[in-house]
Amino acid sequence: MKKPYLLIITVILCLVLTGSMSLALAEDSDAETIEACKQAAKKNPDDAKAHFNLGVAYLKSGMYKEATEAFKQ
Repeated sequence: MKKPYLLIITVILCLVLTGSMSLALAEDSDAETIEACKQAAKKNPDDAKAHFNLGVAYLKSGMYKEATEAFKQ
């Protein structure tokens, strides 16, 4: 009985974190964006969008090696 609730909470958490990453990317604050994306990718290691957003943030900062690693995830 608890598993459906846990799944719903996890999905909501993922959506909230993904939304905050997208907002940070739009605001163009590189250091804050990278930090938000790192935290989201760490909390959700299987979330491809979190790693993609981290890669984009690294690209915008000119950190190409780190971007490549994030995209590989």
